[in-house]
Amino acid sequence: MKSMIIGKKIISELRMVLGSILIIAGSAIIGLVLLLLVNALSTDAISSNVREMIATEGYSWNTTDTWTLLDGFTDNLMMNIAAFPRQESLVRHTLLAPYADFYGGANMMSHLTDLVNGREITPEYTRYYGRYWHGYLIILKPLLAFMNYGQIRSLNMFLMILLLFFAEYKIIKSYGMAKGMAYLSVFLCINPISAVLCMQYSSVTYICLISTLVLLVIREKASGTRDLFLLYLISGITTAFFDLLTFPLVTLGTLLITELLTEKNDYVDKLVARLYSIARYSAYWCLGYFGLWGSKHILVGVLTDYDIWLDVKAAAFTRIKGGDLDLSISNVLVQNARVIFQSPVFAILLILLLICILLAFKENHKPEQSGYPVLLSYAVIAVYPLIWYMVLRNHSLTHYNLAFRELAITVYALIALAIEIPYRRRKS
Repeated sequence: MKSMIIGKKIISELRMVLGSILIIAGSAIIGLVLLLLVNALSTDAISSNVREMIATEGYSWNTTDTWTLLDGFTDNLMMNIAAFPRQESLVRHTLLAPYADFYGGANMMSHLTDLVNGREITPEYTRYYGRYWHGYLIILKPLLAFMNYGQIRSLNMFLMILLLFFAEYKIIKSYGMAKGMAYLSVFLCINPISAVLCMQYSSVTYICLISTLVLLVIREKASGTRDLFLLYLISGITTAFFDLLTFPLVTLGTLLITELLTEKNDYVDKLVARLYSIARYSAYWCLGYFGLWGSKHILVGVLTDYDIWLDVKAAAFTRIKGGDLDLSISNVLVQNARVIFQSPVFAILLILLLICILLAFKENHKPEQSGYPVLLSYAVIAVYPLIWYMVLRNHSLTHYNLAFRELAITVYALIALAIEIPYRRRKS
């Protein structure tokens, strides 16, 4: 009887995996169609609006603090791709994401300035960035047709504050002030001001907020336990579609921790079952993330004559272990962690931790379930950034100004763990 039940579960899981693959394929087709539509738009109005304001590179709103550093280079790259006039077939242009590189250097601001001021683009000045989806273009290109960079930042501020307000409101209303404050730690690490001012940081931030709101709505509407594999799958898919390898793992970690924090039914009280649930949802997120990313490479290989695989292999080698840097995991971790520890946010996080613990003792509901499986689950999720750093050592070190935000997962997990201790004490 037990073997029959296990067999049925395996068959059911295989069906979900197959369904997930079909969803990824469908998402790739939908994503490609949307990108084809926006790339068919004229770039005249886009170039005009980009010309009005171009991002300043290497700029921090607090000049001595890496935590406040904005990625103006990538924001300019995004606008470069958005404003680049179509010179090839629509399919090739969409899949290869061409941009102008007039000087062969790192000063993207100069490339973009020359592009929107009408400098002639020849093949020698054309570069391709086809290994990413650049899904942000389906939003950025229509916005740039009517707004400049500064106006987009203003819109970004309004939308991000609104979403964060709703997420905090729903968590605090249903689960208490302590859990709402714990959730806020993610955005303190990401740095909400930088996320508002920098389009490069916005994609992951929005996905975190929207996936949280979807989770909370599911919790509110569902009576009993719900299988959330589809939410994790779509979170991975959207992260791969919109993000340019900034701090993508945060969309997974934030969702996992928030799910644990907002689970009222305590449907799993055994550690192995808890860890299996975390591993399973993480696997579906990875399936969505790497599946959609891989589908882009397949589409480029099938529909163009560009050797995307050579590009991908070279980038993968560099991002994992290329260069002459000290890529020991201790050095990678220290360089990322010190961005938070040496910034004012560390003191704010300590104060937030103390407030959360005090609130948790005040709000203690004393459930019947033992807290150990849940507490150890938080500890497991807390090491996710370390795994990310171990795999992508070069990227995490050379782009530590982006990658340090993966530690938002660790901070959120540790604060959640701290407040769960008073929440989940055994009944005497």
